[in-house]
Amino acid sequence: DKEQMVSDYSSVTNNLMTISRQLAETVERSKLTVDSLEGTSKTVDELGDEYKMMGGVIGQSRKLITKYARREFTDKVLIAFALAFFFAVVLYILRKRLFPSFGPIEVILYLLGL
Repeated sequence: DKEQMVSDYSSVTNNLMTISRQLAETVERSKLTVDSLEGTSKTVDELGDEYKMMGGVIGQSRKLITKYARREFTDKVLIAFALAFFFAVVLYILRKRLFPSFGPIEVILYLLGL
């Protein structure tokens, strides 16, 4: 009977030690998982901050592009007015040199052949 009890106690002790080792391994794996999650969450936080910063840069870039597009349109309009003024001056000078005694209506009628 005593031998049976000792063997039962020994078996229970071995089972408890096995369970204890399994628990220690599980705790170690959990610790590694928590460390991995902590590193991943730091990475996600850094990416979130970078995303916010890039959002601001993209917003500023959009404003600048819009501003330059308006300036480009304004420049085209000014160039068109400058060219129109230039050609008006050239035509005025030609009219004064070629037809000094004619008025503008007479010049138009002469050029049309009427």
